[in-house]
Amino acid sequence: MKKSNQNSVNTIIKSYKHTPTKPFVWMYACMGSHIFKITFLFVTLIILSACEKEPDIPEDKFIKVYVDLLIMQDTTSTDSFSLDSLKAIVFEKNNITVEQYDATIQYYNEHPKRWEEFFDKALAYGEKLKKDAEK
Repeated sequence: MKKSNQNSVNTIIKSYKHTPTKPFVWMYACMGSHIFKITFLFVTLIILSACEKEPDIPEDKFIKVYVDLLIMQDTTSTDSFSLDSLKAIVFEKNNITVEQYDATIQYYNEHPKRWEEFFDKALAYGEKLKKDAEK
């Protein structure tokens, strides 16, 4: 920073020494510093990466897709349909893409506790379908 500019920044900082805006004045004074810019960018990236991303497919819809896939696999002959063709049928029925499904599977793989909750809900949904079919 230029010396005259530095003096004016120091004057500003001293005048706001005991106010709640002190951190913001300090940030403004440091904006010219490359170290501050790099540190600010690094902290911002850490904060953004720490934010939990939600799955691409909402849980209630994913439960239906997952249970539909299990039912299709159990009730369809593997000689007449491949797993990929069964998936394509279920994905089209539920209006989702392979990419959304894969991203959602990846999300649950990264959150094992969520898998446990998911399987409990999927089991309950499967039992409900079974009871409804028996009626």
